[in-house]
Amino acid sequence: MKPRILLVCSRKLPFPTVAGYGIRILNSARYLASQYDVDLLFLDKGGFQQLDLRAFEGIFKRIMCFSYSPSSYALNALRGLASRGPIQVRYFTFREVRAWIQAHQHEYQAILGQHVRVAEMLRDLETPVAIDLVDAISLNYARAAEQAKGPWRLIYAIEKERLIRYEVETVNRFPRSFVVSELDRQHLVQHGADPERLVTLPVAIQDHVIQRSPFTGPEEDAIALLGNMAYHPNKDAALYFAHDVFPQIRARMPHCKLYVVGAEPPKEVQALANLPGVEVTGFVEDPSLYLERAKVVVAPIRFGAGLKNKVLEGMALRKAVVTSTIGQEGIGGTDGREYLVADTSETLASSVLRCLGDSSLRAQLGANARSWIERHFDSRSISEQTLRSLATLHPSLVPIHA
Repeated sequence: MKPRILLVCSRKLPFPTVAGYGIRILNSARYLASQYDVDLLFLDKGGFQQLDLRAFEGIFKRIMCFSYSPSSYALNALRGLASRGPIQVRYFTFREVRAWIQAHQHEYQAILGQHVRVAEMLRDLETPVAIDLVDAISLNYARAAEQAKGPWRLIYAIEKERLIRYEVETVNRFPRSFVVSELDRQHLVQHGADPERLVTLPVAIQDHVIQRSPFTGPEEDAIALLGNMAYHPNKDAALYFAHDVFPQIRARMPHCKLYVVGAEPPKEVQALANLPGVEVTGFVEDPSLYLERAKVVVAPIRFGAGLKNKVLEGMALRKAVVTSTIGQEGIGGTDGREYLVADTSETLASSVLRCLGDSSLRAQLGANARSWIERHFDSRSISEQTLRSLATLHPSLVPIHA
């Protein structure tokens, strides 16, 4: 009989995966299922549809859903305002879920919590717990506060202070925690997190992306910007590039196109389609089709934390990628070799124009990028790191192939 692990998520897994958190969770679940019996417990806002589970057959042995109304979440947030802890942690904390986990914990050799939001429901259990923080959200919020306006500036400023305390407490409370980049790890360690308990575990490129055959069709004089547009840093990047950078490029190349690719675009992003040369796709089944057709992939991220999946996917597809200093954080590689880095609207426009006009540069950047991804973000090596880390929680979790 295989050891059993419980995976606890603050929200249901989207399928197809349109956001970094979904890719992270699904990759983790597949790694775990290769060695263990994995059950999934997740929270859902509103109605849960059974059809959503078809994509996860063969990965999870059992799936438990705790569904709450939007008003229940709103009440949690109000309670969070009066607490010392992060509002978003309180937002996702429910007594019934905590009680279920306490009652069933001994059915599992270990529990893996996905995101700091579920940490409160996993406190003081007898079964060993690991927390995948993913990003240092406090770092994300600190940067967001610099760009935000109105009440959001105050909210980010308050929440970042609560988050850094809570993230450090979480790392020091549980035997093992993970983040996706060394930058996030150092941020938490510098604020008091125990370095022995905190492991850098990168995001692996999805198999269907890395196994994709090299694109042989004609490239367009086009730029692709990829990301889940419901995520504020992606929304900001799309608006910034379309309004401040793309007009400079169009002034030199009037026929150039910009594809804004990603699910859940808010009204402001949808309105970009009214600009000359801009197409807003919304959700598409296969974003790689747009990335491959475009000569350049851009990720002009101005705030955020962790690894940027849109940069990794562009690199994996052998594209010339132009990103920001924040966009390349945690990836490694070198500006001018695996990608180009630019942080102002003028330098972004100049770098993109340089790539658009130089096929040799595009080919060299793309080849170097792909090689870097294969060496550092391969799913097999990251799977082995994941299993080795979890094996420290319980003797029965030592992987068979170790």
